[in-house]
Amino acid sequence: MQTTRSKPLGVWLFLAVHTLLVLFGLSCLNSPVRAAAPAEEPIRFGFFDRGGNRLLSLGPVDAAFDWTEPQVVFATNQRRSAIYDMLQHKSPGSSNRHTAGNFDRLSGHRLTIAGTGPANQSALLVSNAFFADRRLPELAEPAAGADDNDRRRMETLRQRPLQQIWSLLQTANGVRLHLVLFQPIGDQVLASLALVLPDRILWRDFPASYNPISTWRVDDGGRIEPQQFRILYLGQKQQQWEIAYEFIGAEGSLLEFIREQPLGFEAVSRTSRYMSPL
Repeated sequence: MQTTRSKPLGVWLFLAVHTLLVLFGLSCLNSPVRAAAPAEEPIRFGFFDRGGNRLLSLGPVDAAFDWTEPQVVFATNQRRSAIYDMLQHKSPGSSNRHTAGNFDRLSGHRLTIAGTGPANQSALLVSNAFFADRRLPELAEPAAGADDNDRRRMETLRQRPLQQIWSLLQTANGVRLHLVLFQPIGDQVLASLALVLPDRILWRDFPASYNPISTWRVDDGGRIEPQQFRILYLGQKQQQWEIAYEFIGAEGSLLEFIREQPLGFEAVSRTSRYMSPL
């Protein structure tokens, strides 16, 4: 008579992990921006020290990057060259905050900036080759708010009335980037970055459940405001629009590089910067 042998413990562990990975992968399909995919070119973020003449990288120190001619981009396409200094290791006494006051105690790749940048602010970090096939738009002074046509287009596309619109930037040829807040549906709220083009609108959605203390970010009081967003970079690779932005909250920042794809914006690189007050 044949007997049924039980599976070894290692097999059961493999099956359990595999099931979790599949379930996690399926849950990501509902994300407003698809999860970060492997970048075609290394894209990273960092932040300036108190003097604005050094920068420390954020994220894993072993991530691939070409450190030979790094470029630092901030404040909507302002750009500085940098020289690689060293791999800095975390030192005793670090508060773990990614702030200028803790700059010398954190781990990360340290760069010396040619010139200066804004003290303690975040920046996009790319290789010199990044700009070889990209176009940077000429910027113009943004209007006080979206015009009626923009409002109608957005409400029609999303089938949802708008509650508020803030204009973040505008290019000389009329491309506009807005932060918009839609009318809530029950306790479900939706804010979006909307890049308005002549033939389409590209969205980066921030859906949330309303909470009077913390909705989109910890301790945001249930509000979202344009002062929370810094646009580090806006450009085009071939015909695809790209944005690098910072979404600032009380506890720190989300930093994200998004690129236009057929179904909308896709996250190419994403990291966070922890700055919670002590």
